[in-house]
Parts: sequence; structure tokens; C-alpha cells
Amino acid sequence: GGHYVLELIVFTDASYKRDKEEGVSAAYAYSYQLRDTYKNLSELTKEDKKITKKGGISNEKCVVKVELQAVKETLKAIKNSAGLIAERILIHTDSKILIQSQEIDNELIELMDFYKNKKIKVEFFKVKAHTDNVMNERVDRYAKYIRKNK
Repeated sequence: GGHYVLELIVFTDASYKRDKEEGVSAAYAYSYQLRDTYKNLSELTKEDKKITKKGGISNEKCVVKVELQAVKETLKAIKNSAGLIAERILIHTDSKILIQSQEIDNELIELMDFYKNKKIKVEFFKVKAHTDNVMNERVDRYAKYIRKNK
């Protein structure tokens, strides 16, 4: 045997629209799910494996800030949940600029430090937007839904 690792698989997205009459409307969404790297040894319960999906309205006026907010809200939610049993948090986003600008957001830096101190590795992965990545499409649709139905 290899090392048994619990990962938290995260997807985040933002929905952003600038309108002449209505101004900016924005929302974010995220989902996360625990996954173990040895499916056959799974001791995770159904409850552990359930997908958490949440989102909210954003007051940010810039799309990158909405993308950043999605990640920060996710990391805060995980911090306040059982997610801390994971050894790795793998954040998937279709925003390349989010991945590049993570070092300049103080609140995100603080959150990342929190996880580092807990010996939990947080990693970012770029996914292609609007391909058939089911999880990415799900948060994309959810963010749009929240923005349109606020």
C-alpha cells in the first residue's frame, strides 16, 4: 500500500453581467465533495460523500473579484465544516486570471495560511469553460441562476 489521502474536490464559478440600465449584477457558486484516493477502501459514509453546493449574490463590481469571492467563500465554508479532515483541497476554476491573482488578495492569503498551518494543501487547477466538465457546468449554471433570481 500507498498513502490513503482524503481530498476535497472543489469547483467554483462566477456569473457577471454589466447592463446599461441595471448596472452590474453578479453572483458566485461553489461545490465541494470529499473523495478518497482508494475507492475500494472507502470508509466514507453517504453523508461524507454528499456534494455541498452553495452560492450567493456578490456586490463586487469586477469579475475577477467575484471569482475570488467564490474561492474565499468556499474556503471559509470548508473551514467551518468537517472539510478539515481532508489532506488536500483541490480547487477547480475556469478563470485563469483568478489563479494568477490569488497572491494579491489579503483575505485569501490569510485563508491559505490557515490551511497551511493545518498541514492541508490547497491547490488550484484550471479547467476549460463550457466543455463537458459536469461539475464545472453545474456551478456555472448555479451562479447564473442565483444572479438572475436575486
